[in-house]
Amino acid sequence: MALSWVIFALIAALAQAVVPLVGEYFKTQSLPLLFWMRLAVVVALVPFAIFLVPPGDPLFFVFVFIAALGAAYWDIYYLGLAAEHGGAGVVTRIEPLAVAVTFVLWLVFAPALIAEYIQSPVRGICIVFALLGSVYFSMRLRHCPVSWPALRRFAPATVVGALTVICGKLAMDHSGYHNGVAWYVFMQSIFSLGAYGLLLGVRPLRSKLKDLGQETRLFSRSAFVAGLALAVPWLVHTPAKYYAISAVENPAYVTVIGLTAPFWVLLVYKTLGRRERADILSGLGVVFFAMLLVVFSQLL
Repeated sequence: MALSWVIFALIAALAQAVVPLVGEYFKTQSLPLLFWMRLAVVVALVPFAIFLVPPGDPLFFVFVFIAALGAAYWDIYYLGLAAEHGGAGVVTRIEPLAVAVTFVLWLVFAPALIAEYIQSPVRGICIVFALLGSVYFSMRLRHCPVSWPALRRFAPATVVGALTVICGKLAMDHSGYHNGVAWYVFMQSIFSLGAYGLLLGVRPLRSKLKDLGQETRLFSRSAFVAGLALAVPWLVHTPAKYYAISAVENPAYVTVIGLTAPFWVLLVYKTLGRRERADILSGLGVVFFAMLLVVFSQLL
């Protein structure tokens, strides 16, 4: 049991790495793909929702709804970048910037942490060092013709993704553990599915999406197959992650292992003999300092 969380955390990290690889492989516009993925997830989770009592606090559903809108926005950009801007390698090395953004934004909701870090100056200095390291290596990506356009396009989604994580945390605070996790995933998928349905079904929104280069043809074989393929790692990732969190003393350990996803993508590329034109070293610098930030803020 002592090492079970490591196995679950590694499974979650591997599944997390597979998600952008699916987007890169199918190169399908993200919106129809995500609609089918969320629909498959909802169908798969219905049996669990039936047997688990939903949380009784209305604030849980309020925070889930907000988080679902953020997740819908994040996923569209995340998978779109994997398909169009350098593939899964670039995207998984940019994604950890959300760790730094989440850390800073969470201080607004938990200002007592600021005083805690001030009272532990060594820890505070280490945290600042990790944040500056993330900024430094992200700025180094300005010289990369592959990573920098992806980073600029992904920047708003990084902020939205951080707010989504915060809303997820607040939702968990207003629910029990087991039913909270299951119903969070279930309701987030339902709300996200509704958002995608509106985007695909409302004519003015469809026209706007086409102007932005988004394909809105839902009933295509490629989108359906890609959506089902994406649902598998997504469904593996979420339960494995929360099983790991439940079995470990500090969930930050799981976060650190989750940040190894870019290395698994690199291993896949190496196995397939694929070469990247991106600045891999600077991207891995972003990942490394995100790991340090988790260690300094959660494990010290």
